[in-house]
Amino acid sequence: MGFLGDLFAKKAKEMLNDKLGDTVVGKVLSDSDVDSRTHSYNENKPERSYSSVNDDRSRRGVEKRLKSVCSEKYPNYELKANVDASIFYADSKASNYSYVMYKDGQPRLSIMILDGHNDYRLKKVVLAHEASEAQGVGCINIMTFLPSTIEYIEGRIKEHLN
Repeated sequence: MGFLGDLFAKKAKEMLNDKLGDTVVGKVLSDSDVDSRTHSYNENKPERSYSSVNDDRSRRGVEKRLKSVCSEKYPNYELKANVDASIFYADSKASNYSYVMYKDGQPRLSIMILDGHNDYRLKKVVLAHEASEAQGVGCINIMTFLPSTIEYIEGRIKEHLN
């Protein structure tokens, strides 16, 4: 890889650690702290578990907030997970809906939770949106990489249900 590759890899690792909050402010790393073969930080500390990671921008966090909004603000609606797009006669290549809100047994709003920055452009997602909207049922996207707060989710649902 060479000197420049090692240098860039080390700098990228430091930047990643800064983003994750693993580096200690003011600590200078010596050569003995970094394994030159793996470029990994060798401080003796336990690995962080998934549950200790901030849940704000994870799928699990978004789903938790969505369920909270639905149970508190829309108790008359039933929330079903992983619903096949064929309920709206969608093309077989259409993506499943992450959730669909039902009232009196009828679908009222379909919800897609998307992880990638351009997932809303994917053919399978577009097909699902089109099928839902063709049947008169709104379809919204909630992105995990954005700060999809409770207020935001509540507002998006309110736009389409009221």
